Amino acid sequence: MKKSELKEIIKELYAEVVNENTLNEANVALQADAEFRSFYAQFERRTDDENKRIFTALINKYMTTFREVKDTYVKFMNKHIPKKGWYKVSRDVEVKPDKWKSTFGKYKFIYQIKSLKSMIDKVIKRGKDIFAIGDLIRGAVVFKNPEELDMWVKTFRRRASSKITSYEFKKHGSDKTYGYYGTHHFTLHFDGFDTELIVSTEKLWKYKEEAHNIYTKWRSSNKPIPKEDLAYSKHLFHIGNLREIAEENNEEVEL
Repeated sequence: MKKSELKEIIKELYAEVVNENTLNEANVALQADAEFRSFYAQFERRTDDENKRIFTALINKYMTTFREVKDTYVKFMNKHIPKKGWYKVSRDVEVKPDKWKSTFGKYKFIYQIKSLKSMIDKVIKRGKDIFAIGDLIRGAVVFKNPEELDMWVKTFRRRASSKITSYEFKKHGSDKTYGYYGTHHFTLHFDGFDTELIVSTEKLWKYKEEAHNIYTKWRSSNKPIPKEDLAYSKHLFHIGNLREIAEENNEEVEL
């Protein structure tokens, strides 16, 4: 099947879902697939190993589609990210699971397809609905300067409005468990799939990655999360958000 024919089919399926008022799912292209619907219909009757095997085969079938959506996402973002100071990689190199690839410069745009390991953890271990997972294709724009970040977010919300389906700024206190706050979150829709975009300062991103290790450690566990880990996660986000303020005043921040 030609790429143009596949895209046309996806568009037709997408239109049908819209007409049926079922656009509450993130990935309507998967929702339209009878094999995925059958997978969920029999989910509770199978063992985790059986579900993992069938789910892996279904995801592998869609990897070419995921790459095409990722390419569309990256092409769209490259039209909107700041141009000054950018150095772009000369070719598209496949990356290992859980590894980001990026273009570097004064600003940084990083992106990836969610790894199969992470998909399995969410769907098989934690019982999440693949149709509703909005970050199968995801990326982030990371700024060194918070003022430039704010200006870019305002401009992007206006110029990219045709593709933005949701926007949220993570406010302080909104995450009672891990204390996550300070980043901007966009959902962009391409060819029947939701994609995620996070906008952050460079320093907050580093603290966020450290805090994410705590989240990863406990997200699939049935045990209570130790209070010291929760306190440390909240501390990381607190310091990550304060570093920019401290730097403006030429102050040092203790880690």
